[in-house]
Amino acid sequence: MALELQVRCLGRLSLHWGEAAEGVARELSLPATLKAQSLLAYLMVQRDRPQSRDHLAELFWGDRPEHNARRSLATALWQIRRCLPGDDFIVAGAADVRLNPRRAFWLDVTEFERLARTRTPLAHVSALQQAVALYRGGFLDGFYDDWVLSERYRLESLYCDALAGLMAGREALGEHEAVLAAALRLLDQDPLREDAHRAAMRAYCRLGQRHSALVQYGRCQQTLRAELGVEPMAETLALRQAIVEGRFESQPGAAIASVLAASLQHRETVRHPLDALADVPLVGREQDLAFLADGWLAALSGGCSLLLISGEAGVGKTRLVQAFADGQRWQGARVLTGRCYEFERLLPYQPVAEALQALPSAVAEAAAAALPAWVIAQVSRLAPDLFPQEPASPGKDPGQQGGEQERLFEGVSRFLAQLTSQEPLLLVLEDLHWATDSTLQLLHHLARTLAHQPALIVSTLRPEAIPPAHPLATLGRRLERDGLARRLQLSRLSAAAVAALIGRLSGAGEAAGPLAERLYRETEGNPFYLIQTVKALFEAGAIRVEAGVWQADYATLSRGRLPLPAGLGETIAARVGRLSENTQDAVRVAAVAGREFDFDLLKEAWGKGEEATLTALDDLLRQRLVAEAAAGADYAFTHHKIQEVVYEGLPRHRRLYLHGQVGLALERWLGAEAGPRAAELALHFEQARQLDAGLTDKALTYLLQAGRQAERQSANLEAIAYFRRGLDIVHSPTAMPHRLQQEVELQMALTVPTTVVFGYASPETRDVYDRALALCRKAGQTPGLFTCLLGLSRYHGVVGNYDTSLKLAEELLAGAAAAQDTALLLEAYRSMGGPLLGTGRLREAQAFWKRGLATYDPTQHERHAYSFGHDPAVAFHSYLILTLWLLGYPDQALVQSQCLRDLIPLFSHPTSLAYAHCFLAVSDCLRGDARDARYDTEEAIRLGQSYGLPSWVAMATALRGWALVEQGQTAEGLAQLREGITVWRARGFAHLAPLFLAMQADSCLKARQLEEGVAALMAARDIVQNSGETCWMAEVDRLQGELWRAEGRDESEVETCFRQALETARQQEARMLELRAAVSLARLWQSQGKQQAAQQMLAEVYDQFDEGFDSHDLQAAGALLRTLS
Repeated sequence: MALELQVRCLGRLSLHWGEAAEGVARELSLPATLKAQSLLAYLMVQRDRPQSRDHLAELFWGDRPEHNARRSLATALWQIRRCLPGDDFIVAGAADVRLNPRRAFWLDVTEFERLARTRTPLAHVSALQQAVALYRGGFLDGFYDDWVLSERYRLESLYCDALAGLMAGREALGEHEAVLAAALRLLDQDPLREDAHRAAMRAYCRLGQRHSALVQYGRCQQTLRAELGVEPMAETLALRQAIVEGRFESQPGAAIASVLAASLQHRETVRHPLDALADVPLVGREQDLAFLADGWLAALSGGCSLLLISGEAGVGKTRLVQAFADGQRWQGARVLTGRCYEFERLLPYQPVAEALQALPSAVAEAAAAALPAWVIAQVSRLAPDLFPQEPASPGKDPGQQGGEQERLFEGVSRFLAQLTSQEPLLLVLEDLHWATDSTLQLLHHLARTLAHQPALIVSTLRPEAIPPAHPLATLGRRLERDGLARRLQLSRLSAAAVAALIGRLSGAGEAAGPLAERLYRETEGNPFYLIQTVKALFEAGAIRVEAGVWQADYATLSRGRLPLPAGLGETIAARVGRLSENTQDAVRVAAVAGREFDFDLLKEAWGKGEEATLTALDDLLRQRLVAEAAAGADYAFTHHKIQEVVYEGLPRHRRLYLHGQVGLALERWLGAEAGPRAAELALHFEQARQLDAGLTDKALTYLLQAGRQAERQSANLEAIAYFRRGLDIVHSPTAMPHRLQQEVELQMALTVPTTVVFGYASPETRDVYDRALALCRKAGQTPGLFTCLLGLSRYHGVVGNYDTSLKLAEELLAGAAAAQDTALLLEAYRSMGGPLLGTGRLREAQAFWKRGLATYDPTQHERHAYSFGHDPAVAFHSYLILTLWLLGYPDQALVQSQCLRDLIPLFSHPTSLAYAHCFLAVSDCLRGDARDARYDTEEAIRLGQSYGLPSWVAMATALRGWALVEQGQTAEGLAQLREGITVWRARGFAHLAPLFLAMQADSCLKARQLEEGVAALMAARDIVQNSGETCWMAEVDRLQGELWRAEGRDESEVETCFRQALETARQQEARMLELRAAVSLARLWQSQGKQQAAQQMLAEVYDQFDEGFDSHDLQAAGALLRTLS
């Protein structure tokens, strides 16, 4: 008798091999992955046509790079061959794949279609009955590939037609019980079929169940109203009326319970826990799903934009979010998913990049068509493979005033917003507790900018991994406070939920109760631990599946006679320990490679060859320890705890050795494309060098690359971390002397991001530059020497060590002039002007600002800010504004302010923009323009908070406080003045601090908070005495006199203050401060009756001015002169 392969695709996929005629066949194992199973079914259904490898790779792995897709196809074909009874079922050439036409097999889909389409009158009803019997469920139940859904809908339609034909045929034959059974099955498939409702009503009547017929009509009416908003058809109404009036023919009753049972019976398919389709049902999470649903509705109405799902490892966060996402996907939402990784892929913006990369190319291109080029260019920075063609040069968006990071954030936000124009968006970000700082900054931006779009971000996190001061904790609290985020603390399953879960999984109902109780006691309701324990029991043979039901000695299990692992880690370790030695070896290499890994990487790193790697992976896939990755890599551990347990179980030397093997294999595999994965390579070589010092150079090379990549994406904290890790290696006891050049390179790389993050005045910045300067002098590295001189000159300038700052600047100027380097000259001019301005040498400072502007070339120095931390044009205009105002040229200062304001739309650098707005705000305040000051300070605060620039936020907060006081919001204004000045001084700034304290004193004078004002001026004097910041001393003395006068102090002391202010201002040629001091002194003398002396003194100062007569100060002076005349 010939053996035959039998393939069933209707319902659960299954393979059998045996004698078809005798009905004796054994079930074969299915391929280990769902993709391989789906591919097998596809080849069976398309058996008459060869399928090109390109087509199959695109159809099944279209979300992966071409190489990975082709590799996955080859692996899937290997898995299929391994399951089939013979190597010749699949014929695979270099270009295409097909089933061998010489090998016969039976396919239920083919037979179902043949029977369902039978039109021979005598055979019609019988054939339809056989077709219906063959239909065990939807095509490939549990699979959701696009091709599967298309085929499933087609066959469902044919199945409904078969039921309708069978229903009509049985009614014609007077077989009323069969009619009822067919009608109810058809309604189970399509509740809107009125012909089936009517057939059921007629059958009920003819079976003597008139009441049931009317109940059936009620169901029909209710369904039509709820789903379509219509009433039943006239034909259905007429049938109901006939039944009510007794006009419909019926016959004596027959027992129909068996008919109902047969037609309505539905039992979940019980699967082996290691079956790839054995999804764990969601139980006990009704309230949690309701929370997610409420958040979704709030997001759709423009409310909440972020849900934080918090819970311990294994509690079911991913399963809950997956179930919710599946529901929204079926309702038409676009679902994108990304994941954070603990260590192997510590990249800025990793989860968002991963989510974007998985977007279908057609969807991405449609969104791109409606967006400007600069948006596509920014999105391509995170997902370079998303668009098939290189994005056009983006230029600059005229309305875009952000820096590099803001530009990136805004580009991603606008792209996601465009996606929502077609369908709502659900963005799932897993394991947020491992997110980098830059990822959290992007999340913060998206949560705010998508708040009014039909979009929701759902993030999972483990609270035990987040200390109270963690940036994620701060972010969550801030967004919750603003109504943009909601938090759900996911708890473990209750005992009742565990009982329900085991009852459904086992198919044994209450009989499995003792097992459920035992499992609850052991796992305390942690779902992942529970399922791993069940799998371990299956693997140990304590539980088995027979006739679709779990079979076990439940009483023995409940009494503890069979030892269970003591914890989750032990459970996973026990499962791994039951694998073959080869497979255990492979999974250890995979654990070192990371949560996700590629086939080729595992093969190369393990070194056992392709066949051994395929076999080991097949075992791991069948044991559900790994699965095919959703996107990107080929495979992923099914839970991070599995990888964690395997990794931590490795002896230290073995682990370090494997890191080296994985690193070398990854480097060989990537070749010239290794750069984007520098962080991953750095990790492996960083670990491996502890065992093999020869890998140290690789570790340092990739740490430097990873830091520079992070810096280019404005992820400065991550950049600092990479550079410091490199320096830790260089400073280790095993470091070699020849590493000096590498130390110089890493230390120099550390300077810019440290300055950006901690500020010019921080001890961290000083220490980094001091060390870099010493190294550059030692190594004789002139370019690095210039950078260090510049950095230290800035540091000493902002903390008020002006003598030191000026000496460093002079050395820098000499070197820059000798090198004829205009970029260094620009910085040298700025470094020279700063201490000169601070010490009141205004004319000398002015000369350097003008030389700087004359040297600056917008084209040549367009990228200057990314090397030196700010745009030089911003600095020169900003300080020239202050210098001109102090010198008594308010109109020229105003012209410079407008020049600076005109430059802002052309900039694309966050620090430079915050710098510009802060100094424009200083100019606004000096001119007495509170409205413009409010605008500029609020822009600076927005930029500073978005991009981690706390010094600029502090400066802007203080200036905003002054503006608020001027606008009558005295309490709030003084509070912000105090806050800003406190932070400014706490960050080490002496530069400009006397000005801010003088502004605080002025506001206190207006608010009659005299004691606070005097204290502010005392603080200003201390700073001047310690730092030499004397250019605002005249204003400090003047305000001292004003406060003393308001307090009623002796007028001779008040006059001394005013005279001292006049003298200081004259020495510095600070005519504007001289004018203010003269006005204060003139008012004092006026009150003493010395009007002529007051008029003469004030006129002498006033007459020095030849511009600015519309300014606040000159108008006040002019008005006073008129009253004195």
